[in-house]
Amino acid sequence: AKVLLDYGATMDIKDYRGKTPLDYGKNCIYLQNIFSELIIKAECANLELYLNKKVVSDLLKSYDRPLGSFQTTCLTELKHMKTKKIGSNNLYDVFSQYRDPKFVMKQSMEEAIDSPLLDLEFPLYAPLLRVTFEKAKAR
Repeated sequence: AKVLLDYGATMDIKDYRGKTPLDYGKNCIYLQNIFSELIIKAECANLELYLNKKVVSDLLKSYDRPLGSFQTTCLTELKHMKTKKIGSNNLYDVFSQYRDPKFVMKQSMEEAIDSPLLDLEFPLYAPLLRVTFEKAKAR
């Protein structure tokens, strides 16, 4: 489930039975934590997930780890991302400028996104950076 979410799968898409990953994850605390962490990462980065507020609230209530600690870790990584210069931009711009067609044309940004070092430097956000950048390129 984590890999699917890392690569842009949505939590509320329905299968042929009309069930969502959230439905399957109700009895599995591990899946609920994965969903909760994606929500926390997206909220910290000011990204829209287009999920029902009650679903988000219920998932965050079920999170079995210290919520503030994970949020702090996310915010620390985002702060570091904002200081990581790539040409005239910083890495956080992937989240804030992904709608700008000129932004995704920058070779230096694409190289930074494709670099294996991204996973080492930004372990929480590297997959989300990549999927956001790839979706922007596809527009």
